[in-house]
Amino acid sequence: MDNPVINYQLVGIELVYMSIESMPIKGVGTKFTFDLRVEIKVNAQNKLVLPFVTIKIREAKDNVELAKIGVSCLFLIQDFEKYIVLNEKGLYHVPPVLETAIRPIAISTARGVMYSEFKGTYLNHAVLPVVNMTTLKKEEKV
Repeated sequence: MDNPVINYQLVGIELVYMSIESMPIKGVGTKFTFDLRVEIKVNAQNKLVLPFVTIKIREAKDNVELAKIGVSCLFLIQDFEKYIVLNEKGLYHVPPVLETAIRPIAISTARGVMYSEFKGTYLNHAVLPVVNMTTLKKEEKV
């Protein structure tokens, strides 16, 4: 059962934090860079897997951080105990097939929240581009 079919439901979206710096005196250009990080957390008591998405927005030319936003999606996992188990380090293991399914949903949702929150500000046009999931680097938890 390497790639089991795991049923899940998106049951919540939370804006965890958001900050935006004052517009630089010289203004901002039209090109931005984005630092994107997705960390998968588990709430076993409520049978939830929570991808936590952090996005930092920088002006491409000067690399000055302009804003950051943190968004979490709450996924209720059917048969949670069957698929989300503790590993030898005492951390919950989320099967790769589930991570692969919910990670792009969480990033897309964060993109929408970011667009909504920054609408009407000087970052109105700083839209997170579509992310090719195969280009993301995976960092191991220590």
